[in-house]
Amino acid sequence: MQIARLLSGFVLLSSLLLQSCQQEPLRITAEEEYIREFYKTFKNVDPDHDWNLAQKSTVTVKTSVPSSIRVLADVKGTRYLFADYKDAQGTTEIPVTLPKGVSDIIVSVNGQKFPSTLGATVDATSAKSRIINGSEDNFTTGDALEWKIEPETVFPTVVMQDYLATYGEDDPKNLSKGTNSFYFLADGKEHTFYPFYWQTNREHCLGIYVVDDNDVSKITLHDLYYSKSGELFVSTDHRTEIKERVRKVGVEMLFCDFTGSTIPDDIKPANNFDAKDWENTVFPGVAWNDNITKYYTAENAIFKTEHGYISRITHFCIDYKTFYRFFETPTEEYTEIVNQEYVEGTWARANKDKSYSSGPGTYVKTRGITYKLPVGKRYGFYIKALTGIKNDYEDFDPKEAKYDFIVFSNSNRNKVPFYDPITNEDKNENIRSTSWMDMEWWDTSGASELDKYAYASWGKAQMYGLKYTMFGFEDWPAKSTQNQPNNIGADLNDIMFLFEAGEEPTGIADTKDPDPEPEKPYTWIIAAEDLGGSFDWDFNDLVAEVQLLPVSEDDKEYTKVTVKPLASGGFRPVYLMYTGKTYDVENNSETDVKDYIVGGEFHSLFGSSHGNPINVSKGQKKQAGEIVFYTPKGHTMAKPHDKYDKENPNMGGFWVLSCEENKPLSGISATNGLQYLEKIPEGQGINQVGAPDSNKELTSPQIMCLEAGWRWPLEMKDIRHAYTTFESWVTDATKTEWVNTYDEEHLIDKY
Repeated sequence: MQIARLLSGFVLLSSLLLQSCQQEPLRITAEEEYIREFYKTFKNVDPDHDWNLAQKSTVTVKTSVPSSIRVLADVKGTRYLFADYKDAQGTTEIPVTLPKGVSDIIVSVNGQKFPSTLGATVDATSAKSRIINGSEDNFTTGDALEWKIEPETVFPTVVMQDYLATYGEDDPKNLSKGTNSFYFLADGKEHTFYPFYWQTNREHCLGIYVVDDNDVSKITLHDLYYSKSGELFVSTDHRTEIKERVRKVGVEMLFCDFTGSTIPDDIKPANNFDAKDWENTVFPGVAWNDNITKYYTAENAIFKTEHGYISRITHFCIDYKTFYRFFETPTEEYTEIVNQEYVEGTWARANKDKSYSSGPGTYVKTRGITYKLPVGKRYGFYIKALTGIKNDYEDFDPKEAKYDFIVFSNSNRNKVPFYDPITNEDKNENIRSTSWMDMEWWDTSGASELDKYAYASWGKAQMYGLKYTMFGFEDWPAKSTQNQPNNIGADLNDIMFLFEAGEEPTGIADTKDPDPEPEKPYTWIIAAEDLGGSFDWDFNDLVAEVQLLPVSEDDKEYTKVTVKPLASGGFRPVYLMYTGKTYDVENNSETDVKDYIVGGEFHSLFGSSHGNPINVSKGQKKQAGEIVFYTPKGHTMAKPHDKYDKENPNMGGFWVLSCEENKPLSGISATNGLQYLEKIPEGQGINQVGAPDSNKELTSPQIMCLEAGWRWPLEMKDIRHAYTTFESWVTDATKTEWVNTYDEEHLIDKY
């Protein structure tokens, strides 16, 4: 470790000084002194720390015609733009850099939005034109829908367990997950879904509504399925025979489920990992209601299998029981032979209030519903909350069913009147009268204003290597839940339905934002110390916003880099530097790696001079102009390599150069709109502030890459006082939530 080498150097230095009082004293560099003081102050530093909240990944998009592709993601309730490709066609791999912990993305193809995840492939080859949102809901007739009931099919319920681990019961934050407003464009194919789960004391009717071709205000309702009508059966002793399944290289699949602390025999520790107390090591301090997932690569995996490694471990709890789920990524293709005795099992009708407790060893038997619509028809799902039903399976009669209200999968239809065609009653007045925004938990839910009438959710779950699509509804209006003890509602999973892998309809339309404002690109924050001699740990000597937006247009792929200076709290002349390649858009060419100066001396970018701290005190908000330049495709703020690579460094290649007063930089040349140094200055007083994988492999944070909107401490205010859990991140690089716990008194004003 670097600190060990430094301590060794300090011992040698002391010995030399004792040898001769007449020798001129040796001086350690500011860099070395900084490391020494940091370790004295913060003690147990995570040796694998990269001081960077960014992660690098890709998404692959398939299109059959030239398409506009935009990659979006919701971060802390705000939707950001992470890539902007124009006229892309065929199979396109798009690089994206997202905050650590964010894996769900939205791929917008010609305005049509596809929920996806990092590393996935989005097939938009069958996508049609953008879905139009209805503004009124009036009933009309039509016979476009064809549907039939399928024979019974058996499913394990672990997929429901996995779904509930993400979309928890009584969790209003479900409004900020998945797709909370959706309908579809028909592809003319048959699609089958299955009634799968409920936890509610209501009865329902599920149906499909079809939008009129010529008037989007008119819809036709088709009632398809009545819940709690005796169609769903549950077994805890059913077993099936699985003869074999092929595991492909690099494809993550469920490896095993288990409870308890003993690791299964076919999972072995990797990389000298001590598995004796693995639960507390991997998931320290978790409580019964914590749903946590840890990801691993082949290089840092803590468990290995015969044919690969464990790439993901999920800890979650259902009904106060703790489960662990291990996912394997094979490094070689192999066929797994599974021999199980087939047992029909004992089947019972699902319970009325909660159909079953999901998990390993529990199965459901359910009859699917297959439907088909002509190509191009717009349609969605709805539920009617029934009334007047005798709560007895044997006496269930759909003809007796009346309904209190109706909710649609497209939230825009929940905020306007829907009049029953027979009684002419307004059947969603109580939905519109109180929105989720009126609930006391709204401000902390992460939902946006566009979710205030959302009563449905569409999301993914995985089971035995296959991905399933789940959609469900909330069946209690916000007005009703205000009187309930938990005052929650809005978990959007009271009654659930399942599409098998590959059976779900194409062209999922996310209509959260019917007329979206252009999403702003995500902005990273670079915060650095200038090593000027005072160890105040305020990380405000140089602060800048950095946007890296992958762009494709006119058959050119590159990264647009936008830098905006935010603060310059030090007294020394200081420069934001970029080491890497640049891209000439006009000539479609790249330059060699150079050491660039971004803008100039940092204080001067605010119209001031060094010696005058800028934007590090309350009430001070000096503005500086943006600096824009271009870099090759794939440029990322994340740490792309384990070892230093000058062409692909940590922190996006950004670092800080500070120097003593009256020592101006020299040897400056210009190219592609940026100045660069022919040679980096050396000597006492010249401080190079770099990332932890820079030339000297530093393990203390001189510069950090932080999330959008991060606010830096005031001048001389220790970051530990501004962010009260900062030290938890120092000791464990996975504790990225420290940015959410702060003391407003020690932070710069919001900007």
